[in-house]
Amino acid sequence: MAIITDRPAFIRGNVAAGCAQTHTCPSGYVQRSGDIKGWGEVNGMGGGQDVAGCSTCASLCDREVGCLSYECSPVELRCNLNAVADPTPGRANWEDQVFCSNSGLTTLREVNASSSCDAYPGNNCSARDNWHPGLRQHFMRDTQGCSFGLVPPSAQDWADGRARAVNLADRLGGPVPIAELLGKSNRQGVKGISKKNADRLRNHPHQGWRWNSGDNKVEYWYPQGITGSSDSVSNGTVAGRRVQLVSWYHKTEAKTNTKGVRVSLADITNLNNVELSGTNDDNAKSLEACIGECDADSQCAAGLKCFQRDNLDLVPGCRGEGTKNWDYCYSPGGIEYSHLLLVVPYGDGDQVNYRPLHKSLTDTDAVHAGGIAWYGDYLYVVDTTKGFRVFDMSLIAQVSNTDNADSFGRSGQITHAFGYRYIVPQIARYDQHEDACYFTFSFVSLDRSSNPPALLTGEYKKASSVQGRLVNYLLDPETHKLQVRRGEIRGQEAKMGAQTRMQGAARWQNNYYISSSSQIEDRFGRLYRTRSGRESSISAWVYGAEDLYYERATGVIWTAAEHPGYRENVGIPLLVP
Repeated sequence: MAIITDRPAFIRGNVAAGCAQTHTCPSGYVQRSGDIKGWGEVNGMGGGQDVAGCSTCASLCDREVGCLSYECSPVELRCNLNAVADPTPGRANWEDQVFCSNSGLTTLREVNASSSCDAYPGNNCSARDNWHPGLRQHFMRDTQGCSFGLVPPSAQDWADGRARAVNLADRLGGPVPIAELLGKSNRQGVKGISKKNADRLRNHPHQGWRWNSGDNKVEYWYPQGITGSSDSVSNGTVAGRRVQLVSWYHKTEAKTNTKGVRVSLADITNLNNVELSGTNDDNAKSLEACIGECDADSQCAAGLKCFQRDNLDLVPGCRGEGTKNWDYCYSPGGIEYSHLLLVVPYGDGDQVNYRPLHKSLTDTDAVHAGGIAWYGDYLYVVDTTKGFRVFDMSLIAQVSNTDNADSFGRSGQITHAFGYRYIVPQIARYDQHEDACYFTFSFVSLDRSSNPPALLTGEYKKASSVQGRLVNYLLDPETHKLQVRRGEIRGQEAKMGAQTRMQGAARWQNNYYISSSSQIEDRFGRLYRTRSGRESSISAWVYGAEDLYYERATGVIWTAAEHPGYRENVGIPLLVP
């Protein structure tokens, strides 16, 4: 550890004298010789933190996802947490520090967290609308993750679900790779956001894009969940492209067949996030995107055009107002996207077929799909009263006929999907355990900053209640499935959101971000930044805010706005609470 110069003299004396205080690493840890330089922290905990005893330091490491070792002084009672398991090679122990590592055991300890849970509460669950009596709005609190749980699909369920989806894709001509889909997008979005939302976010360097006019205005499809390539793969791109996925549910009251759920696969690689700037040089050449002032396309760099505007019109793909009546170079390439329909395969052999994503066989309302998370090939979709549905993005298939928006399913070699070209098959589902406390799966996001990664899901509550709960479920980074111990999946790191109308939530480095919709006069939403025990910080947020998605490479947190006429996918920089 780094040398501390402000230690009280009696402590320095005790250390030098080699006082008898000792610490034995607890079960699940092994003692190592050595040190890691500096005051180690994990999720903001540790860092020379004062503790009552080194067993408390061990408990902190147990609690913080991503903690692989701890160092504790039994004399000074100071605690460091480390995100690596072993000491730095060549470094000797620092004074009386004891180094305890769970090298090779970390994942086991984290996964075994559920095994420390007691039996499910069953009929003894607290009232959902008074789960945490006295909870104050804007003050997040911890709660019991063990109260919530899911029934995992069996190995046979996974095998059967995938085999059926493979069979279906093969009979439709074979799976269509996402790289191929991105090159065949049939719709074009618009870079930039509306003036209404730009004014709302004027204190943030925002970016975003809008759907085409038909999708922006349609009354019977509503966007909800958002995820993307930053969730799916560690390098943040799919086929070298920056990609977003947005879920839409088909409104039941529509005077058409209930078509279930679709997802939009959007290539946002060309979305710029550059502030308008430049000088008024009549002889300027090769101006880059969002640079002015230009008078003609010939002054812009290859592939760019000069955006002619009046007053302070928004320049596509750029941010800021720039100079009044100045024209700026921009990339005319839009946001390319396609719609894919989520389906549930059934039947075997040559009888395999598929149905829309409805709540059940008897309830043909569409699943709300209020949140989605893309991890590896798996797309997790929340099913409000049930749990998660899992779809395989590596088994997307193309139907044969798109000329009939009312036809659906397979009949021999003829296949339909309500006029859509592509379908994505469900391969598994996670349902709430019947003895767990009831939970509403309103939204979901992926946290890649934790070890292992986790799905964060939560509950929407109306304006009168702050009792919505948030629960994390750990993922297996190898299989991309939820982690299972002793046949069950228990909730972890549960929180009371302490906000009304939660539409989405995300966690990054143990900070929580909550998207709440239209809390004031049914207008704009708010984005809360918070941790347990502290008052939330507030950012202005868009009209109709929904689910959240954090894009690691850009440091931007995104939402998909739902209301017709204002459907924009908007992002602002992620800030700490």
